Amino acid sequence: MLLGALLVVACSGNTSTSPSPTVGATARSTPLNVPLPAGRSADEWLTYLGDPVRSGIGAQTPQATNAHRTWTASVDGDVYAAPLVSAGTVFAATEHDTVYALDAGSGAVRWSRHLGEPVPLSSLSCGNIDPNGVTSTPVLDPAAQLVYVVAMLDTPVRHEMFALHLGDGSIAWHRNVDPPGADPHVYQQRGSLNLNGGRIYFSYGGFTGDCGTYHGTVAAAPADPAQPLLFFAVPSEVRAAIWAAAGPVIAGNGDVWVSTGNSDVFNADNAPYDDNNAVIHLDATLAHALDLWAPGNWAALNTSDTDLGSLSPALLPGGLVFIAGKNGIGYLLRQSHLGGIGGEAYSDTVCRNGGPTGGAYGAAAVAADMVFVPCKDGLFALHVNAAKPSFSAAWHAAPGASAPVLAYGLLWTVAANPDGYRQVWNGSLVGLDPATGAEKIRLPLGGVPHFPSPAAATGRIFVAGLGGVYAISVT
Repeated sequence: MLLGALLVVACSGNTSTSPSPTVGATARSTPLNVPLPAGRSADEWLTYLGDPVRSGIGAQTPQATNAHRTWTASVDGDVYAAPLVSAGTVFAATEHDTVYALDAGSGAVRWSRHLGEPVPLSSLSCGNIDPNGVTSTPVLDPAAQLVYVVAMLDTPVRHEMFALHLGDGSIAWHRNVDPPGADPHVYQQRGSLNLNGGRIYFSYGGFTGDCGTYHGTVAAAPADPAQPLLFFAVPSEVRAAIWAAAGPVIAGNGDVWVSTGNSDVFNADNAPYDDNNAVIHLDATLAHALDLWAPGNWAALNTSDTDLGSLSPALLPGGLVFIAGKNGIGYLLRQSHLGGIGGEAYSDTVCRNGGPTGGAYGAAAVAADMVFVPCKDGLFALHVNAAKPSFSAAWHAAPGASAPVLAYGLLWTVAANPDGYRQVWNGSLVGLDPATGAEKIRLPLGGVPHFPSPAAATGRIFVAGLGGVYAISVT
């Protein structure tokens, strides 16, 4: 259930409207001139971090002046997926395999659709989510009036994609999306869905504990369900998960970018390189790996479980790529030629706490020459010099930060502390001055999942919770 929050019964359509106290209510920030990406509406948040390239940029108006919780809506399970917003409706998906459409202004339930029974943790050999239903963030297609979602279903265990009508939640179509020959018991579909060129992209890794034999995989499901699925499997002997919560990043030309994790961590020192701990650049059909980069110490990262797959690549202006992983080292790569093993353009320490339980997770937001990197020990802002590839630290704030979004004049992140093996977190919404890192707003929320990322639309911030969704007004 939600911790520290007043809940209501989902079927009633009612919500708590009592505002929570705000610390640092007056938010005067240093302006960062970042326009809304082309084609984006200020009142829409259609995918994880807002757009296919995962920029994390939202509308900069209205200017945030304070923050208070306007409603907390109860749902039937934990919400690991980021909320999405379109046409005044917030969409949330739960680990109990239910999708909800909530009124953005009140939190009232407009409709809900149960997709099937989730998979209990007891049916799996490892993992830390119980039960396993919808874990990845869905994607909205307002033009087709559909939301696409991947659910893990029981009896038999499988991964199924559903296309639901935005208006009433009715099912337009559904299909099995497990990779060919895969044992779905050991494949976790965590990477958020993305949409481009009539295809829905997503990714697979393993469960916490890396049990069984799986291969990191990128998948694409055509919006026409009669067309065949597309897959790219990492050519590793085993594992090399594509597991970052942000999932595949899609460039303006339709190319797909992902990062991979450890492969055979027990035999890495004796095995040839197999595309583990890499940034991989794929074409839109997933038929070809166009390019690849990996750090020179990939074998050591494998052996110590300090993998690079915890953060999705960030595509930067000036033809660069930023990546970091559990070791806390940040790398700049050239999009036109990634450089193979050890061929980065620049590297330096970003996260102060690196190692198997440290480093960077989720996705970094990108605004002009700034990259905002969510590390276990806080949010790090980097100035990037594209002409002579390098970066320098601008500020560090908000320990426990998650993937941030830049909206309403502030940089928003959910700062939280882990609580137990399931990594259930108690969190606060934090609004930072994007230029200085000064904390302007801190609003306690209660229970939030691992790797939460806010959505910014309709003058509000929406955050997924344990058993619910929080809505925060910023003015």
